[in-house]
Formats: sequence, C-alpha cells, structure tokens
Amino acid sequence: MKLKLQNRNTALIFLLAFIIFEVLIYFFLELLGYSGFTAIPFARLGIIVFTFFFLIKHILLLKIPIRLNTKASIHSVFFGAWFVFTIIELFIGVVNKNPVLYIITDFIYIFFGLLLFLTFKQKRIKQLISIEEKTFLKYSYYIAAIGYVLFFLGIKMPATLLIILVILTYIYVLDKKYFRVLILFTPYILEISRSNRTHLIVFLMMIFILFLRKVRERFNVIDLAFVFILTLGSIIFFLQDILNFIFVFVDANTNLGFRINQLIRVLENGIDYSNPYFTSISQRVLEIQAVINYWTSDLYSFIFGSGLGGVLDGSEFTDTSVTNSALLGKEKIHNIHVLPFAFIFRYGLFGITLLCLLAMSFYNSFVVILNNSKNKELIFWNLFFLLWIVFSLPAASFIWTSPIFWMSCAYIGNLKQTRNTSQ
Repeated sequence: MKLKLQNRNTALIFLLAFIIFEVLIYFFLELLGYSGFTAIPFARLGIIVFTFFFLIKHILLLKIPIRLNTKASIHSVFFGAWFVFTIIELFIGVVNKNPVLYIITDFIYIFFGLLLFLTFKQKRIKQLISIEEKTFLKYSYYIAAIGYVLFFLGIKMPATLLIILVILTYIYVLDKKYFRVLILFTPYILEISRSNRTHLIVFLMMIFILFLRKVRERFNVIDLAFVFILTLGSIIFFLQDILNFIFVFVDANTNLGFRINQLIRVLENGIDYSNPYFTSISQRVLEIQAVINYWTSDLYSFIFGSGLGGVLDGSEFTDTSVTNSALLGKEKIHNIHVLPFAFIFRYGLFGITLLCLLAMSFYNSFVVILNNSKNKELIFWNLFFLLWIVFSLPAASFIWTSPIFWMSCAYIGNLKQTRNTSQ
C-alpha cells in the first residue's frame, strides 16, 4: 500500500509545529529542574524524536542515491563530504577510545541530518519544503503571534523563532509592506533587548545585506566589492565606537547590555582572565588554545583530529556553566563553542576542508539573496542557511543539531540557482 503524501503547506506547518514544540520542551525541562546548558542535550534529543515522527511517512519513502551526481550544488557537495568524513571520524573516535556516549550522539546528529537532507532531496517529495505564496503571510502572522505571547509571558524565545522573524522582516522590507514589517519585527526587537549579542549580530547581518542590495542598484560588482571591504574595514577599525553608540540605547542590566559592555572593556583593556566579568570570553579563548595544542600535538591528530566523541580536559576552564553542565564531568568537555575550532577538533585537516566548503556554500547563498527580490521561498531558505551559520559561529553545535538547517540545505541543493533572477 502506497503512502499518500499530503504536500500542501508541509514546510509551513512543520515550522510552526517545530517552534511550538521547541518552546514546550524547554519549558517542561525547566519544570523538571533542567535549565540553561544542562537542558540542551535532552531538548535536542526530544527535537530529533519529534521531527522523526512528524515526518515519518516521508522519511520512509527515502531511497538512497547510488549514482554520484556530477552536477551537484556546492551545498550538496558540502554535506556529502561532511557525512563521508563523519564515517572516517567515527572509526577514529573508536580507535581513540573516546566516550561512547559522545561518539553515539555525534554520529546521530549528523546521520539524522543527512537523513533529512536526503529525504527532502527526493524528487517525489521535495515540494514538501516549498512555501506557498498564498499562505505565506498567514503563517508569518502565526509565527509573530507566538513571539508576542512568549514575550508577554516572560518566556525566552528559541533561536529558531528569532531567526525566522528576522527572515520574514527582510522579505517584507523587500516587498515594501511596512505594516507587516512592524508586526513581525516588534517581537524580535523586544526579545533581543534581553537576549545575547549573537542575535544582535544576526540582525546587523540582515541590515548589511539590505545595505548591499541598495548599493548594488547603483554600482557595479567592482564598486560593490570596494564598498564591502570599506564597510568591513570601518567596522573593524571603529568597532569600539560603534559598540559605545549601541550601548547608549541598550539597558546595561540586560544580558545584551552586559555582553556589549563586556566587549567594550575587552577592546579597551584586553581580557583579564582572573576577573569573573570576562568568564564567557576567556572560556572561548581557553577552548581555542586547548584545541590548537591538541591539533598540533602530533601528525595523527593534525590529520584526523580527535574523531567523533572527542573530549578536552576542562579542569583549567573558568566557566562553571560549561564545566558543571558537562555530562561526563569537567575532565571530559565535549562541546567546543567556536565553530571553526569545533570542526578542526573533531575532523582535523578534514575539518579545514569542511570549513572551505561551508564558506563557499555561504558565499553562494549570499549572492543568491542579493540577486533575488520576488521569490520568497528562495530567499527564505537561503537566508536561513546563511543566518544560522552566523548564529552558530560562537555556538558551534547549533549548526548540526537543527533540523531546519538541514531542510534549508535540501531546498537549496534541489534548485539550480542563478545569479540573474532579480525581478
């Protein structure tokens, strides 16, 4: 008996259901006494189970491709290489006698991601992640409504919701539907005022893309490259002044205010490792140093990294939120925050290859976004891919544990994108 596919609005329904489930699972975990970093592993396990059963009838139709596609998109090449390297690093993790729990969870995340990617790559059901124009606005309002409810209830909005609100805001700015922009952007701006600096960076990235679109209308590619380099250089050179300006409009008592002030003080005086005020930043620096020391310790580690399930001794780490939330204790810290070093730690030289492919995929999506103004689903999935990478830079594990991220890659991989599709 053939399974009957209900293709209509599957992507939008799933996005809505996913956001609601993500809110609920963190809420119930907090009731059970799990919050912050300690809740994340259990929440991610629940999200995988939820996603599997929500899409089970489509996953069951999966046919593993036998032939190699020589015309595959860079996004497909990236994920194909990621899975091949993961198989190699699975054996390296076993050889290195890494903790079995971490080997299993690392593999499950990538395997399930690949499962979703291949599921939505199938020609029979790839329309499941298409977004219908007629219902796009209605679901946009549903998503915004969730944001308003969570804000007024004092419940933290999940990252997926915030990223999607930014994307919807961007889309309706292009459409010049400013009332819709106001409705969609308000819950986002209310939340990031009490959120962390990463969401501010995501927002600034969206503004930067809009700025480049405007510049592109009047200048050629060489001029655009010059403006990009000039803007980037100005941001780097005047970063402290920019942060001081932003800090004027942010409540110093909020999490965002704390993070901005923290960066300002680092730029002024450097990092004081003995000062608890700089704990979160010093933790990243200590992790990077530990990864570099491990990676360059011998040729074997340099080529293969630590393998799946790799751990660092965190006895010298200063951030108790990291050491106390480690499932196997602070002597076996598994989570590496900064994305490039997380890849290098697990995959060694293979990780460098993955980073290069990821950068090429990022650039490809960036160009597609700049060159499109009417195709909402094309913009939506490419912008999610791009912004989720930006969001994951200081919190690496988010990139391979998000089902929506894998869905975005499947859509992008399905479509032959061109750079001359502006309408």
